[in-house]
Amino acid sequence: MEIHVVLILSIMLYKCYEAYKMENTIQSNTYTNYIPKDTDSKRKLCRKLQGCLLVDKTCVKWRRSYLSAIISTILIFCIIHFRFPDIKELVLYVFIIYIVYYMMWQNFANTVSKDIEVIGKNIIKKLNDKKL
Repeated sequence: MEIHVVLILSIMLYKCYEAYKMENTIQSNTYTNYIPKDTDSKRKLCRKLQGCLLVDKTCVKWRRSYLSAIISTILIFCIIHFRFPDIKELVLYVFIIYIVYYMMWQNFANTVSKDIEVIGKNIIKKLNDKKL
């Protein structure tokens, strides 16, 4: 293998490992901060609810997209072409599939999650306005 091929593959594998590690350490603990406790005040529960509503908007989408693109590319080549992609095919397919996944998750966050966030904020506002 040529040195530039080894370098590109090494960078892609390192970024894949880094993305996987970050997704399983940082992202997996995101929701634990928002678990309600019996001792939480109404104000704290409302803040936790608002945090839950913003999780999808604030999550890191590039890691999901990158991991999914690499897995998808390898599966496409192994299942359809019965071979492993060469370096040009790997980079091109990962790049194209990455863009598709990233746009898909970003679109979901900007459409569905945005509506849920507005509804949730209205519920929080009504809860704060009522005397409980």
